[in-house]
This record gives sequence, C-alpha cells and structure tokens, in this order.
Amino acid sequence: MVLTEEDYKLIEICKDILPGKVFDAHAHCYCAKSIPTIYGSGTFDKEFINSSVYEKDLAPFFPNSSFFVNMIPMPDVKIKTDKSVIDIANDNVINLVKNNEKCVGSVYVDVTDSEQRIGDLVANKGIKALKCYHYSSPNPDPETCAISDFLPQSAWVVANEKSMPIILHMMRFGALSDSENLDYVNKMTEKYPNAKLVLAHCGRSFAPHTVIRAMDKLSDNENIWFDTAAICESPSIIACLKKSKKRVVWGTDYPICLNIGKPIGMGAGFCWITGDNLPPSCKPAHLIAESLIAHKLAFSIASFDQTDINAVFYDNACKLFSF
Repeated sequence: MVLTEEDYKLIEICKDILPGKVFDAHAHCYCAKSIPTIYGSGTFDKEFINSSVYEKDLAPFFPNSSFFVNMIPMPDVKIKTDKSVIDIANDNVINLVKNNEKCVGSVYVDVTDSEQRIGDLVANKGIKALKCYHYSSPNPDPETCAISDFLPQSAWVVANEKSMPIILHMMRFGALSDSENLDYVNKMTEKYPNAKLVLAHCGRSFAPHTVIRAMDKLSDNENIWFDTAAICESPSIIACLKKSKKRVVWGTDYPICLNIGKPIGMGAGFCWITGDNLPPSCKPAHLIAESLIAHKLAFSIASFDQTDINAVFYDNACKLFSF
C-alpha cells in the first residue's frame, strides 16, 4: 500500500496520542474462499489475511504501537445465508486466533442459527464475541431491515450465558435514531443483562445526527457499548464518549479502512467519498488516517487526558473481550 502526501501529514498530527498498545475491536480477516464473488475487488485483493498481513498494512499509521486484534469473519456479501461459505469464514478466524496470544475472534451468526450451533462455535479457543449482519435477513432491502431480521434470539441467549459481546451493524436510514432500532436495543439489553451489545460504527452514525439525536433516549444499561470502526466524524465519537467513555472501543473496519476517502454526513444521511469520485483538486488520505484525526479532535474537544485515550485504544477492549 502506498501512502499519500496527506496520510503523512495526518500521521504526524496524530502520532502523539497513539499509545504503545492498540486493540482493534473491529477488523475483518478473510480468506479468498470465504468471499468468492467479491475477492479481487476493492480492498479485498489479498488471498489471505492474518495478523502479519494486518500489521504490515497498518504499521505505517501507528509507528510506535503494538497491535492486538478482534478478528471478525468476512462472509461473501452476495451469497446471503450459504452455510458453506459462512463455515469457511468462521473456520478461518477460529484457526487464526486459537494459538495467537495477541488476537481474539468473533464468529458470524445468522438468523437461522440455533443455540446449539452458536454454543459449538463459541466453544473454540480464542472466540470471544458474536457478529451478525443483514446479509442473512430474508428482507432484501437493508434500509427497512429490522435487527431481529438478522440477529437471532439464540445469539442473545448464548451471549447472556457466556457474558459475551454481540457486534451489531444495525440497518435502517435513521440508524440508532430509528424508533424500532432504538426500542430493540433498549429492550434486549435489559432482557439479557449479561450480554454486551456493541453498536458498531458508533451506532452506524456515519451521519452524526443519528446517534446524537438518540442518546437521550438510549437506555443507561451498562451492557451497551460502541466501537468507532470507520467513523471519520468527530461528533459521532464525542456523543459515544459522553454516554460512557468506559464503554467505547477503537476499531478500524479493516480492510475497509485501507480505502482512499471516507464516509461523511450529508443532509439527513451520509455518503462515501472515495478515490473514484474525488474532485481533481482534492488531496486524499486513506480512511484510517481520516478516522485517526477524527479521534484526535474528539479527544481534544472532550478534554481527554492520555489515560482516557489509552482506555479507548486498548484498556476498554481488554475488558469487553475478557482479554
């Protein structure tokens, strides 16, 4: 990967806040067989992602940091509920983490999974969390997809029994400010108090207003967490830090973070500014650099000291994943 001129500028600005240890709570590690229809496109151009490949890609942005990673499977987004592909994706992560002392793993669950199947998956060494996504929903429209369409009750039961995190990328245009999404989060975290619900991407707040508008209505249940993966808007991060700085964890959304450009709020929604649609006058950086500067600004506005910053980058994740 070739860094841009702007990458170097942002790295220089951010390097003073980066601790010696960083724990990426949201990184996708895949093999080519788990993504047969998207392999070779965009940032999914490597045959196999392990901790060495991950560190090589991200080390330039963290010149003095050691990496710890929650590895999340990457099933093929176009295959829906093909169990064979999901099994390949899960088995790949299970094998990557079982003898790696610096990594934990998440397993992908879909709406058809039983308690027995999920229990068997989490019994593997190093597996510390569950991950769901709307690919498994029978509803073909992501913008109307309810959380219950792709996150099964069985996952809540197992997570509650094991005190495990569930990493949720919610859908619907309003994200956390959508009344059905918000009601689901509040009710289920109260019903299953030992399960830790991680609202990925700061509650999918690529449009910051969606999380800011929801915070007053979001329950104070202490099993609601946020990860900051791929967020490049400081207001989204600040809103989560204000809710509870002890339950916010840093993430990259690797390898998505290797894209040039970033997601930004626009109007009532958001859009992705990428290398394909940048104007000629724009000097772009990689998403990971854009996300780091957003974090630095958020920490500054929130008057965080280095102890607080270290917690977001490392200590909170250790608690979340029982690491």
